[in-house]
Amino acid sequence: MRAKLELSDTVTLSSITDYKKFKKLLFIDVDSGPANQLANYGSVNADSITQELRLNGGSDRLKWVTGLFFMNIDNLSRNGLKAPVNGLVPGNPIDIASTARLKTTSLSAFGQVDYDLTDQLRLVAGGRIIREKKDYNLIQELYFSPD
Repeated sequence: MRAKLELSDTVTLSSITDYKKFKKLLFIDVDSGPANQLANYGSVNADSITQELRLNGGSDRLKWVTGLFFMNIDNLSRNGLKAPVNGLVPGNPIDIASTARLKTTSLSAFGQVDYDLTDQLRLVAGGRIIREKKDYNLIQELYFSPD
């Protein structure tokens, strides 16, 4: 979603919002043999939201932009290997699984100034400061699977 507000003849306020939801489930016979010896499964469930507020303006020779940006991503994935009885470890049938969760939160502020020194020479200065936090949790598991 994008919204724009003309605050004056030379200054504009913009808001850009994005939301995504992504789900995926996958099951593949990875050994490609005539009998199913090993299969891989995977699932992903991810949500993300971003928000940017941007203020920009300028005159004939000067253009500037400044703003704030926020991002939040929550990702949960489950993956593993599924084997038939005696497939991975003879006499000890097991399946291997992992569950991972990654949460990311990012905040930033930015700005840029462009100044035309001449018709063919422009001075550009800008910067961005970012604060990002990531929380990660991984669980690795082995399951006994006798049948």
